[in-house]
Formats: sequence, structure tokens, C-alpha cells
Amino acid sequence: ILVSLVHKEKDSPLMLDPSGNKKVQKETSLCKEKINVNLQKDVRIQFDEDMEREGLASSDASLALRRALIKVANPRKTLFAIRDITGKLVEELEKMRDATKGGLTEEQVGI
Repeated sequence: ILVSLVHKEKDSPLMLDPSGNKKVQKETSLCKEKINVNLQKDVRIQFDEDMEREGLASSDASLALRRALIKVANPRKTLFAIRDITGKLVEELEKMRDATKGGLTEEQVGI
């Protein structure tokens, strides 16, 4: 769901609302924008007060959301860490793919 919220392809809003309801699409767009803005924040979230001060969650937000934000701690740093890990995984997959094309074993490639 998170990927579909931040994904920019033409049909990505339809993942969340297959009916194509304009009101729902407008609300989805607002959610996407808020997520985008909040993931760019370089702040450390440790307590409920931090979330409220940074505008990440109000005092009546769900417990699950509040726990998730505390677990993430710093949205921007976490986002960059995910990007770095994904990049390394892609590199390793490409090495494995190239090794199998050339008939080399994983040990010969250094994987």
C-alpha cells in the first residue's frame, strides 16, 4: 500500500481505489503529498510530543501509527537506508544474473 501511495505511474491510484472515484482519488493524492513531505523530514522521533511538534501525527492518531513512527525514528535517514540496501540487493542480483549467463558459479563471481 505504501508503494502505491508514493508510486507515480498513471494507474497507481487505482490500486487503492479500483472504482476510480474522483473524491477518493483526491484524498489519495493528499495522502501521497503528506507522506512525501513527511518522509523528507530529518528529525528524530522518540516521543508522541515529537510527532505532534513535527506535524507527523496528531494526538488522536492510531497507536499503530505512533508506534511505527517511533520505530522509524528518523524518516529521512530510514528512507536513505532503505534506498542503499535496495541498491546493494540490485547489484548482487545483477552479478548473479550475469554469472548464470556466463556459466560462472557464484563462488567464481564472489557472491
